[in-house]
Amino acid sequence: MIRIPKEVEKAMKSLENAGFECYAAGECVRDAVVNLKPLDWDVVTDASIDDLTSIFPEGRVINRRLGVIRLEFGDIEDDGIILDISHYRNGQTQVITLNEDLEGRVFTCNAIGESLSRTPVDPFGGRRDIREKSIRTIGIVDKVFEESPETMLEMVRIAGEMGFKIPKDAFDAIRKCGHLLLEKNHIRVQKELLLLADSYNVTECYRILRDTGLMNVIMGKPIDKKLALREKSELDMLLRNLTKSEEDAEVRLALLYLCFDSARTRDAIRKLDFQGNLGERFVTLHEEINTSYTVNDKLKMKSFINRVGMENYIFIQKVAVAKKTVFNERFDAAARREVIMRQIKNGGEVITRDDIPLDEAKLMDLGIVTSIREGEELIARMVDASIKENFSKESDFEALARNLAENKRKFPYKGIKWIRK
Repeated sequence: MIRIPKEVEKAMKSLENAGFECYAAGECVRDAVVNLKPLDWDVVTDASIDDLTSIFPEGRVINRRLGVIRLEFGDIEDDGIILDISHYRNGQTQVITLNEDLEGRVFTCNAIGESLSRTPVDPFGGRRDIREKSIRTIGIVDKVFEESPETMLEMVRIAGEMGFKIPKDAFDAIRKCGHLLLEKNHIRVQKELLLLADSYNVTECYRILRDTGLMNVIMGKPIDKKLALREKSELDMLLRNLTKSEEDAEVRLALLYLCFDSARTRDAIRKLDFQGNLGERFVTLHEEINTSYTVNDKLKMKSFINRVGMENYIFIQKVAVAKKTVFNERFDAAARREVIMRQIKNGGEVITRDDIPLDEAKLMDLGIVTSIREGEELIARMVDASIKENFSKESDFEALARNLAENKRKFPYKGIKWIRK
């Protein structure tokens, strides 16, 4: 038997008292078997979603179709417990029995069911594999990786966190199927990469990622290609010092990308099509981190931010702070930029369009432009002009807008390059 928190035990007793069977299952059981504290708990049951909401009216429905509710105990940020209770399911499909549920959990070490009153269920030898510190898939490993390439990254993460060995057949399957990582299931691959970077044993996860060749793949290289000397040197330093940096998954993944300086890596980042602006931030960081070291006065700072955007600048700055620690850089360029930024802000100087006190509607009201689009173009030109000045009054910006608009009318073709045929 494993140790189950009293809050989880009470919920399981409520289910059993209502006539339903229930089991703790998944990663929480795996962690508890080796006396690690699970981050959260999963309980599976034959109860329907209507049964669950009736038994636990305080629960929050996470997924009605799959029959999942969530209970939270204590302060989640401070040693609290998250408990997800769900109907038996295999992937995105509800199933009838516990064994069907466990079969869908990919790895044998995650396919163990623990009950309060019944015999533990371990149909795939998960406890044996945990004892032997080996991670195996349920089913033929090649087929598992071909159907769900992100599973290779999940295997790396579990092996790194639990100190498990990857068996030869799984290693060979990774070498065979690794190229699929950039070819499908991008959202799930992104999720697994960030989980790797967020791991409490991220250094070991990165080592296994390198040793399997999967690091090459996510950097846009052939899986069996040797690292260049500079890449190997920087990666070795990253592995030695990464845990000294901020515990931020995006920053840690960014630092890994910075070890591989090539257009091919940027293409691989774009191919993964990260959600939101994360992919753009990674690519901009890769392209602009070296230029950021040349920013040594207010004009260069404003020009740099105006080019890359404030959101990307903030990310570059955050990564640069971690980079100095991880790569033992002597010169603190991030600190210098911070001083320059304070000087700019204290002076109320323009950096981006958000600092211009006139918007498109106001420019139209003043009669300076006749359309929103014309206003957008004028504000962009105002930003370019303002970063070299130190305007503080709205009247100064109005005068600048009128001047730029008048010049545009007088010289409509200024800035256009003509090509002689």
